[in-house]
Amino acid sequence: MMIRIALAGNQNCGKTTLYNLLTGSNRRVGNFPGVTVEKRSGRLRSSYRAEAEITDLPGLYSLFPYSDEEKAAADFLLSEEESPDALMIVADATCPARSLYLALQLAETGLPAVLALNMYDLLTEHGGYCDTKKLEKMLGIPVFAVSAVENTGIEALVGTAAGLEKRKSKPDSPDFSENAIVRRYLNVDTLCRECFVMPSTDSESRSERADRIICGRFSAIPCFLLFMLCVFFLTFTLGGGLMSGMLGRAFEALSTAIGDATAAAGVAPVLTDLLTDGIIAGVGGVLSFLPTVAILFLLLSVAEDSGYMARIAFIFDRPMRLFGLSGRDAVPLLMGFGCSVPAILAARTSTSAKGKRRTVYLVPFFACSAKLPVFTFFSSLFFGKYRIAVIAALYLTGIATGLLSTLTFRGKEVPSYMLELPEYRLPRAKNVLRNLSDRCADFVKRAFTVIFLASVVCWALGYFDLSFHHAAENESILTALGGLISPILTPLGFGDARLAAALFAGLFAKEAVLSSLAVSPGVSSLVSLFPTGRSVCAFLVFFLLYPPCLAAFTASKKELSSFPRACLHTLARLLTAYAAAAIINNIPI
Repeated sequence: MMIRIALAGNQNCGKTTLYNLLTGSNRRVGNFPGVTVEKRSGRLRSSYRAEAEITDLPGLYSLFPYSDEEKAAADFLLSEEESPDALMIVADATCPARSLYLALQLAETGLPAVLALNMYDLLTEHGGYCDTKKLEKMLGIPVFAVSAVENTGIEALVGTAAGLEKRKSKPDSPDFSENAIVRRYLNVDTLCRECFVMPSTDSESRSERADRIICGRFSAIPCFLLFMLCVFFLTFTLGGGLMSGMLGRAFEALSTAIGDATAAAGVAPVLTDLLTDGIIAGVGGVLSFLPTVAILFLLLSVAEDSGYMARIAFIFDRPMRLFGLSGRDAVPLLMGFGCSVPAILAARTSTSAKGKRRTVYLVPFFACSAKLPVFTFFSSLFFGKYRIAVIAALYLTGIATGLLSTLTFRGKEVPSYMLELPEYRLPRAKNVLRNLSDRCADFVKRAFTVIFLASVVCWALGYFDLSFHHAAENESILTALGGLISPILTPLGFGDARLAAALFAGLFAKEAVLSSLAVSPGVSSLVSLFPTGRSVCAFLVFFLLYPPCLAAFTASKKELSSFPRACLHTLARLLTAYAAAAIINNIPI
């Protein structure tokens, strides 16, 4: 019969990497806490010749939960109905003192368990060692030295775990009294002293020496700015300037070729127009920026897997306290540069309800990758050689606006934050490529779903009039609908109906703004839609600050557990965007 096994362990101990190996899944992994924020289950791969369901739990340090994701894991483990049949306790072999405290707590639940000393290759690489037989005898559960990355020791681990006897009763709740806590810490000290030989101080100090500069009091911020400068330079010169330009020209050539072929074949003009000006122009206009987005994802993945992302959270802990936040909240915000949806879900790592609400509200101000194609297109068209400076200014404007807006509901008490900085390591190509492929696949998937639909709809609204005949200039359905919204946007400097329609499409997917403009009639001269340079800046700032996509709104509603509160956040962002754009458009110059 199938046995249900839960992977339980501290944050950043390699649970998700092990889960991917055991189940053949492709879940995102990262070298910083907060990557896994909800449990997920999968069948054990058939190659292991065992029947088991594996559940990957969010990381936790104790069964006495400290944050929402820890509470979710603890509740699952101690629940009479949901609790697994057995445990696979995953411990970081390079830091046994931290991991074994949780292992002792889990052993007290009475659940059948095995202990996987993960990253054992890193321990031995630096001259360390563990007497697994002695540790097994002292803990009373099987112990295995494994490496999920190198796939060593996994067969024996799985064989033993799958053969464990299923739980027969409700798990026992651990004793959280002061005496019990002291006793566990004394036991951890004994286990570490008698079973582990840790690496010498010299082999451990490489990261410490690097952190004197990278996390130094006066050098940390300059190092971060240098990192961001490299990210912007590589993204918008190599990605945005070279490869994206080549891909854009390829789509233009494809559109011309299809147009010529359909015309020669006598295809109806409306179908030709749909294919060339609707689908290819819309979807291709977004896909041409895939290299730009891919390079950004690549650099962020390298930062995550090298251990630098955790340092960024540490560096900004003190500055963020000025805004009622802590370094723990920095991780979801940094994830927001990739996509707002997982970043909002990661806000549950916050240790307080107020901190969680602040983070959920703040995440969309950190411009996600879906906004990048729009930034790149407009900055290249209107600002030329200054495009990188303009894009950087937009990112900084979003961050500054979001942080300043949190002052309106900042609480006096800021939760404490403890973070164990992982050792620096060379990014593993497998992890980086997995994260990169997942994010690029999501970008392409949206191009052929939401953006495809938005392109076709916007093309149809611009092609037909209210009688569904081919529309003459300024007589399309799009013009009629835009006329209803234009008076509201006119004070901002961009009251054209086509711009209004594009911004509306952006509420479903931010990339749809670009695809909508690409298929709208008369936008070949986009410059004419903006009367002044200020109006271009106002449009970009409005696009930067106005509400996130529908998927992000849904994630906000889920994390806030309140539809009215999510709507209130959306309204606040809309008013902020409108006010900022109005100020910019009316600045006297």
